[in-house]
Amino acid sequence: MTVKNLQSIGLVDHTFSKAPARVASKRIGFQQIIVLLNGDRKSERVLSHALNVAREHQAELIVVHMYHEQSQEQANLYLKGVKNKLKAQYDAVQVRLYDGTNKLGALTSVMDSQKEICVMTAMESRNWLQRLWGNTLAQDFKNKGNVCFYEVDLTR
Repeated sequence: MTVKNLQSIGLVDHTFSKAPARVASKRIGFQQIIVLLNGDRKSERVLSHALNVAREHQAELIVVHMYHEQSQEQANLYLKGVKNKLKAQYDAVQVRLYDGTNKLGALTSVMDSQKEICVMTAMESRNWLQRLWGNTLAQDFKNKGNVCFYEVDLTR
């Protein structure tokens, strides 16, 4: 599995290869690692990469579960299970619920503007036309100097 650096904004000059925990530049110490989950197994596969990076930088790992069509009770139950799995491996874990489908809103609701942040999401499959004309989360963060954005390629 590899991670594609979509928008480093000059903070990180490496891309993840086989050992994601060793990737992030030594120049910058991330203080928050943020992962978006939507309840499917694909988005959960990013957690192992995020956990490695959080350990490497001794950063706070924040998991945001976006829910819309499921009840808040179901979303809380799902997130509690994710939190228990992560807490068994790493102490500095926080989980948050976000009601809606707006990824940018979900991320900005938990970001601390005073900290260096690494946002990690599963790579979305897009055809060439979608890549050409579509807006990505990385583009939404291009003017935020303290945010580094990575999409984890889970196809390999």
